[in-house]
Amino acid sequence: MALPPLHLAATARPGELFGALLPILLVLAGMVFVGWIAMLMIRRSVRHSDDSAGGSFTLGQLRKMHASGELSDQEYEHAKSSILGQFTSSGSDTELKSDGKARELDEIDP
Repeated sequence: MALPPLHLAATARPGELFGALLPILLVLAGMVFVGWIAMLMIRRSVRHSDDSAGGSFTLGQLRKMHASGELSDQEYEHAKSSILGQFTSSGSDTELKSDGKARELDEIDP
């Protein structure tokens, strides 16, 4: 006959108590571990979705907005350079011109 854990604690030796509680402790530890892994995955997916969706536009969306007249030429060029600036290295001495070719920063007018 299996005794409930509380009754077992009052009547059993310490070795028997540990043996009775070990499966419960292992299940609890497993649940904590699975919860920790789930939390890491959720944090990673939330962080990734925050990086990709921050009110930013794709170049295709900018082109459509510019073609429909929602953006002026100056706004389009500024937004385009902002997007392209995210993908170029910060230590680079070059900048992309509107035709897609790079030129040295020393050549750029202030």
